[in-house]
Amino acid sequence: MTRAGFILVLLAFLFCLSLILWGTLSTGDLFQSPAGMFHEIRDQWRAYWIHLPPAILDNYRLLKDITINFSLFVPFGFFMGLLARKYLKRPLAVLGLGLALSFGVSRGIEFLQRSVAFRYTDSRDVTWNTLGGIFGVVLALFFLGLLRRFLKAEKGMS
Repeated sequence: MTRAGFILVLLAFLFCLSLILWGTLSTGDLFQSPAGMFHEIRDQWRAYWIHLPPAILDNYRLLKDITINFSLFVPFGFFMGLLARKYLKRPLAVLGLGLALSFGVSRGIEFLQRSVAFRYTDSRDVTWNTLGGIFGVVLALFFLGLLRRFLKAEKGMS
């Protein structure tokens, strides 16, 4: 990875981290956070499916929370995996670092949410955030493997 590529990936990683922090710690006073956008979708969903039993609506909320938590950390893990692969040669070490960083950042966010009004903490958030980060790392390793194969094949053809 060139120096310019490294800086670009680092900036993308920091951008993902800032979006995660903004989306999870924002109270929605100044700007509408990404979580607020999902609340609007939820309200539209409720207006349409209002006749469903509460148990199904509770399952919908749970699925929505899982999807948001998982999805927010996939780009975080992906760019972190690209950065870590530059310095760590073994994919298992990159995966371990991804697990540790995803868990640490997620746990830190949950700790910070305790002090923010209108936010609540949930242990499932940590689990799904961590799994999303690991999935992003796996995607990064897969992407780098495909890129390496493509470059080898292209080099062999010339």
